[in-house]
Amino acid sequence: MSDEITFSDGTKGDTDELVRRVKRGFSGSIDDIADALLAKVCEEAPTDQGLLHNKSNWGTEKVDDFSRKIVSFQNYSLYVHQGTGPAAGHAPYTPPFEPIKQWAERHNLPAGAIWRHISRYGTQPNPFADRAIEWMNRQNLDGYTIGRLQSEGVG
Repeated sequence: MSDEITFSDGTKGDTDELVRRVKRGFSGSIDDIADALLAKVCEEAPTDQGLLHNKSNWGTEKVDDFSRKIVSFQNYSLYVHQGTGPAAGHAPYTPPFEPIKQWAERHNLPAGAIWRHISRYGTQPNPFADRAIEWMNRQNLDGYTIGRLQSEGVG
């Protein structure tokens, strides 16, 4: 064993163990930060039916020890976030009729007219995930990391 280290939890180890514990601590803090960000994405999401607002319609994927990806299980979330067609600076986009029909019926509006309007003019973006990321960027993230490092005995 190389230089012996006594960790704050009373256990002993070498520098390799220190590296493993620090890596686990940082990786765990990334999980915690991703969970907090996901909660904020859900809070910022529009709430017509509450599908984007509901955390069970989202997930996080581990990319590597220090990266996570937040994913939506609702295939229209990107259209809501980025907008569609000319209203969002894109080429015209004709959405499928059935989801527009369902939305229009819930709101007692003419489905055909709404569908044609969206096809011609698009929809404005609602960058709810960007708002959540901006919020997270203003947070003090040290607490996430310090707490996880302490739980690994290296804080």
